[in-house]
Amino acid sequence: MRGRERGTGAPVRALRGLTRSAHARWPASTRRPTLAGRRRSACTDDREEPLVDSDDTGRGDDVYQPDGSEERDDDDFAQLDYDDTLLDPDVKDPLDEGYSPVERPLAADRDGTTLAESEEGETLDQRLAEELPDIGDPQGDGLGDALDTDGELRDDEVGEDRSGRLVAPDEGLGPDTEKDMVASDVGIDGAAASAEEAAVHVVEDDENDLPVDEDVNDLP
Repeated sequence: MRGRERGTGAPVRALRGLTRSAHARWPASTRRPTLAGRRRSACTDDREEPLVDSDDTGRGDDVYQPDGSEERDDDDFAQLDYDDTLLDPDVKDPLDEGYSPVERPLAADRDGTTLAESEEGETLDQRLAEELPDIGDPQGDGLGDALDTDGELRDDEVGEDRSGRLVAPDEGLGPDTEKDMVASDVGIDGAAASAEEAAVHVVEDDENDLPVDEDVNDLP
């Protein structure tokens, strides 16, 4: 291995297996100063400038320090007891079942977390990418409540106006002599209708389907 003596440019040849006594005879100019030598030279320096930063914080200006906005709330990641939940697991200790962290992005992935990014700021394209469009209510076809379909068929058997409580003419006391089910709307009785009664709606009759009263004298 060859090298050059520092400051002189003269070639220096390093020998392998050099003993301690041989190292002592090596030129002093080719040996690196020890740690004690560096400390001694620093202590004997006549300069009045401090050797270390006199800042109380001990941090440089280029070191990024978090401002606390990225700190997570411990309540979001807290492990609740089973007494505070509606779960009924097979284990007594909630830690025996394991814990799955919340699946949501953290603030560390956002732009502007470093000092350079906060000083430069976001570009116009980045700001436009973060904009959320104002999306109004989807416009349906007016038939039913299904969206993104071809529409639903109109059901003429389902009315829009809810009927009241239906009561039979005999109020269910006498024998049923009418072949058709006949009842009259007596209104909503204290809004205490059952689910079956609340599902009944008023449907307008078609004029073509209405029965025509025939005179028996006109019959052949």
